[in-house]
Amino acid sequence: MKNLFTYLIILSLSVFAFNALAQQNDNEKEKIEQAESSSYKTKDKIADQYKLLTAKGKLDNRDFSGALTLYNEVYTKNQKDGGLNYRIGECYLGLNNIPEAVKYFEAAQKINPAKFKDIHLSLGRSYHTYGNIDKALEEYGIYKAKLNANQLKNSDVVTFIEQCTLAKEMMANPVDVTISNMGEEINSVNDDYAPSVAADGKTLIFTSRRADTKGGMIDVEGDYKYFEDIYISTLDEKTGTWNEAEPARGSLNTEGHDACLNIAPSGKEIFVYRNNDNTQSGDIFVSKMSTNGKWGAPKNIGPAINSSYFESSASLSADGNTLYFVSERKGGVGNGDIYVIKKINKTEWGLPQNIGPTINTIEDEVSCFIHPDGKTLFFSSRGHNSIGGYDIFKSVYENGQWGVPENIGYPINTVDDDVHFTLSADNKTGYYDTYSLKGMGERDIFKIDLSRYNIMEKDARNKKFNPSNIAVLSILKGNITNANEGQFLDAEVIVTTETGEEVAKTMSNGETGEYFFTLPADKKYMVTIRKEGYNENKEIIGLLSDKNSIYTQLKSFALERTK
Repeated sequence: MKNLFTYLIILSLSVFAFNALAQQNDNEKEKIEQAESSSYKTKDKIADQYKLLTAKGKLDNRDFSGALTLYNEVYTKNQKDGGLNYRIGECYLGLNNIPEAVKYFEAAQKINPAKFKDIHLSLGRSYHTYGNIDKALEEYGIYKAKLNANQLKNSDVVTFIEQCTLAKEMMANPVDVTISNMGEEINSVNDDYAPSVAADGKTLIFTSRRADTKGGMIDVEGDYKYFEDIYISTLDEKTGTWNEAEPARGSLNTEGHDACLNIAPSGKEIFVYRNNDNTQSGDIFVSKMSTNGKWGAPKNIGPAINSSYFESSASLSADGNTLYFVSERKGGVGNGDIYVIKKINKTEWGLPQNIGPTINTIEDEVSCFIHPDGKTLFFSSRGHNSIGGYDIFKSVYENGQWGVPENIGYPINTVDDDVHFTLSADNKTGYYDTYSLKGMGERDIFKIDLSRYNIMEKDARNKKFNPSNIAVLSILKGNITNANEGQFLDAEVIVTTETGEEVAKTMSNGETGEYFFTLPADKKYMVTIRKEGYNENKEIIGLLSDKNSIYTQLKSFALERTK
């Protein structure tokens, strides 16, 4: 199986509970394996023994579907075997089919409760993931009471109890949002995930494993699902609804795995995950939109960012100068950490910096997204005050440091895994993917109406909504050309306040002449264009706000050559 980013993310989400419950020591594992196989040895059922051994290997390799198929073949003749019920419960928990997991765990406990010490942890995780917090706390309590001091020190059960306690508190005080499935225009009966929206809120990209992916092939070396492809939908501005998603046009998708990480705020670049066959790690690639609206073949973003370790989840600042990404390279706080890197010129990046232990933990941090304001970072983590699995957190960069991450609240965050959060520049609409009973199939993409919840405000979860506190951004964009020949130029674009304080700076694209900024609305700015060999161009531009959409000011400049 290739080490693909989105597959590993989804896999880690589904097996987190499985990994957490498998904390028993070697003796406990031996007891369970003896319990599940002893009856077959006495019956000398060689064929079933082979199936059990094969199933266990698949289970250890997280092939839950394959293991479940084999276990079920044996189960039809041995429904009263406690060990077999336990293993089937593990398979269903790994597949996130919680009702079935509970059914088989409870059966195993009923058949032989003394054999399965960790059954209470397994049931606790199942109830926890299903949202039955009181039952989860009950099972966790039973499990915890049976541990000695050393076992308790090495167990996550205390963390799970803390998560349940916080979940009860947050569920009793939900944030005022409306969450809705994006429907058949976006979602399918297969996995749909990793949404990302351009700053203007008009272009949505995501990854899907549906039947019409390019080549229509199934990953038989992995999880027997369709290969990933990147899909794009555009907003119908008249109706305010999303058009039916289509595979990205151009050379972005291949017959293998193609997974999106984020779309740039300008909507002109897509960051892509590609597996590296030489190192079996993952690298970040970037695809750029051509003038005909098609996406070019993704190119490796380069050794300043990619290493021999796993890299993923790239998010670009609105001015194009700063990139946030996840890496498992050595020297981090935990396994997957968030890093930041800045451009030193139009083609080169500086050195990546770990953004530090305020955000990064010994657990995994994934799916980072830098808001178009350039200072608010959203990311998913299971190392902060989560209510279960991965939760979405927010941190703001102020006075040279990152603020303590804030859980953005229930029901956006659930007791299951919540990842890949993205937000439009007007802060009114968020998108993310999660499992849900209201889903269309497996993992689905959901839209979050934030019009009654100021998600950008500090400690927003505990504050009364005040519309006057909403910070509104507008977009300033255009292109820069040679006034005489008309060709596009790569020029320096500097934005300052009317008093001369620098607000933003970027370089226009040499191939298209384009520049792009997101700036606080209802203000005037001085825009200065500089390029060697050309006369400097300055102009005062006023950016407005729009209650119904994100205000966009188009402004192009034509530079005269110096004489």
